[in-house]
Amino acid sequence: MKQQHPYSTDAELIEALQQTTTQHKALQQLYVQYFETVRRFITNNNGTADEAKDIFQETVTIFYRKVQRQKLILTSSIKTYLYSVSRNLWLKQLREKR
Repeated sequence: MKQQHPYSTDAELIEALQQTTTQHKALQQLYVQYFETVRRFITNNNGTADEAKDIFQETVTIFYRKVQRQKLILTSSIKTYLYSVSRNLWLKQLREKR
């Protein structure tokens, strides 16, 4: 059974992130809903679960700041955006390790 989330659309989730009273719940939803996809990508590409947590934290911070500054131009879903940013951050980190 799929878990129910309080914000069912990307627009609702972004709006919740912009409101002081709802941003904590919205951030929790981001982690519950999207972390596993990022964790799986990173652990399948020479990373650890801890590295995945760090990358996802950085990704959510980037996303949150853009939402707060109203500088987010979303041309895809939140899931795709978070995955892409995480992927780029991870690939950059891998290049720097070499």
